[in-house]
Amino acid sequence: MKLVSFTVNNYRSITSANKIAISDITILVGKNNEGKSNLLRAINLSMIALRYYQDPLGIRRSRSLYDWETDYPVSLQKSKKKKKESEFTLEFELTPNEVQEFKNRYNHVLNGYLPIRISFDQNNRPELKVVKNGKGSKELNQKSRYICKYIAQNIEFNYIPAVRTEDDALREIRRQVMRELSLLEDDKKYKDAVQTISSLQEPIMKRLEQAVKTTLSDFLPNVTDVSIRFDNRITLERYRDVSIRINDGQNTDIQNKGDGVKSLVTLALLNNIHINESGMSVVAIEEPEAHLHPEAINRLRESIYSLSSKSQVIISTHNPLFVNREYVNKNIIVEEGVAKQATNIREIRNVLGVKASDNLYDAEVMLLVEGETDAISLKALLSNRSKKLKTAMTTHRLSIMPMGGTGGLSYYLTMTNQLIGQAVVFMDSDNAANQAINKALDQHLINNQNYLLCTCDGMKYAEFEDSIAINIYRQAVIDKYDVDLDTGKMKNKSKVWSENVKEIFNDAGKIWNEDVEKDIKYLVASCVNNNATNAVDDSKCKVINKLVSIIESKL
Repeated sequence: MKLVSFTVNNYRSITSANKIAISDITILVGKNNEGKSNLLRAINLSMIALRYYQDPLGIRRSRSLYDWETDYPVSLQKSKKKKKESEFTLEFELTPNEVQEFKNRYNHVLNGYLPIRISFDQNNRPELKVVKNGKGSKELNQKSRYICKYIAQNIEFNYIPAVRTEDDALREIRRQVMRELSLLEDDKKYKDAVQTISSLQEPIMKRLEQAVKTTLSDFLPNVTDVSIRFDNRITLERYRDVSIRINDGQNTDIQNKGDGVKSLVTLALLNNIHINESGMSVVAIEEPEAHLHPEAINRLRESIYSLSSKSQVIISTHNPLFVNREYVNKNIIVEEGVAKQATNIREIRNVLGVKASDNLYDAEVMLLVEGETDAISLKALLSNRSKKLKTAMTTHRLSIMPMGGTGGLSYYLTMTNQLIGQAVVFMDSDNAANQAINKALDQHLINNQNYLLCTCDGMKYAEFEDSIAINIYRQAVIDKYDVDLDTGKMKNKSKVWSENVKEIFNDAGKIWNEDVEKDIKYLVASCVNNNATNAVDDSKCKVINKLVSIIESKL
């Protein structure tokens, strides 16, 4: 079972959010005070109300979740509209096995989808209805309380608000401790031999401690220890007294830590959510970037996207780093009380106020290369080998950005992330490039799928010009410098292109300096631009075709 869509009508600042698609990861973006947080709160309210609806006491409790005077749009409260309710519709998709199980339990055949509508009226009274047309809908709604229980048993829901205190972290760790240790409550050893409790619980506590420490240390490398303790009484109520201490140079209780640490502890616990084999988990996070340092945000983004492999994740944010760049339609734009799926990067940049230069404004993918001559050559090569990439460059969906060397890689990756672009890196195969790539990987600015080094057959190190056939640019160099590069030295695979060309120039009695090297690289790029079809020997350098494939997959 999973949540596939959500509809909100008339809740706080949200007047209309119709059937918002919920996928593995859904990003709610928008300016401040436009309704992102209210949309998340609406999902939270709906899920809690659904869980409470299973019993009469829960229905009474759910009335405290909603206050019509503050939660129904103030601008509509004095309208002549007769029905003044806030409405929420959760649509769940069931697996074939769950459809059969539902039929066996409730004698009703579903088409694979189960929509539940929850409404709150002016008296704060909740009403829940199974939204199914046709025969059997009345009988199905008579069983709504049992259906709510069925859904609640199959979906674990967690809501993390933007303001995260030690109470939020403790609440989450208590929930996980209770969930994990409750597995022991029916154990005969546990019932018959209370004296063995400590030994039975110790490995579970150690596992939780280690899990929290491992996840937390990704964000705070100086964390050396995490300990979780609780009152050792017999009933499950003892887990309400859980405390957590963190040693990040100072071994203190979480309540004495800063807001950033409290926030990270709360978010770090998400990776340890227990999910029933037959169920699903939905995690809603409001402004995950709150209180965090930029480097921690990069690490957290990676962690949240990883979490989406086992849970449905919904986040609200106005930080461009969290935008889903690969699947634009998984971003939901919330503006002036209305929510809609994004259709292109430009409108996301507009709503977030991201400023980009004209040549980057429509760019979805940015190819980062070392120098201007690399950009000239690659534009010709990619256009020659792929109609899709040629069109993407013409329409500015693909932009090639020279960085002026390897040292600026981290800066350009950060800028690309802030511009909500997808970055692909292509650099020479040498020590400088290796160091730059490793630094970017350590900073979580790039992953292993998004970079390529220009390797050439038989060469330990290679520059981009090593991949270009000499006969493409040989005559141009002769005409300008009276130097023939077609010698045995150009075949020396122990040295890179610039070293070999330098030796040939020295042997010919010609000046070699940075200006000459730069000029010859421009000559090479110009020749590649004029004859891209024959410029690269694919038997020597195979990465150009791979680069084409990587970029195509992102457009």
